[in-house]
Amino acid sequence: MSKYLMIFARIILNMYHEKSHCIQKNELFRQSNLDGQVRNQLVQEIACTASYKYYGGESNYRLNASEIQAEHYGIMSAYNYLCNEFPNVAEKEHERIILNIVNDKMMNTSYFVRHSKPFT
Repeated sequence: MSKYLMIFARIILNMYHEKSHCIQKNELFRQSNLDGQVRNQLVQEIACTASYKYYGGESNYRLNASEIQAEHYGIMSAYNYLCNEFPNVAEKEHERIILNIVNDKMMNTSYFVRHSKPFT
């Protein structure tokens, strides 16, 4: 697989991941009636803002609901983007591209999901 294709797809995934954070901060967390899950997510967000040690140093980053939600949104949106913008490429190939990104993150960084072998 082309290194440049992987870089392109990773950029798309990261853009959607960051878009999710914009939605969280500018829409979701500003609602007047938050349900329990969103309220807990907002408490995590506030705790992370106030303490890098809590957020990054103690490895709570990978347990943070906002980060998990943003990564899920990034993965699904990047896949949909690739399918919509490049319909001449098989959906399985787009799936393989996204899966390779997730596996690379899992194996080479402190990612949300840890597994002993790559996902298929």
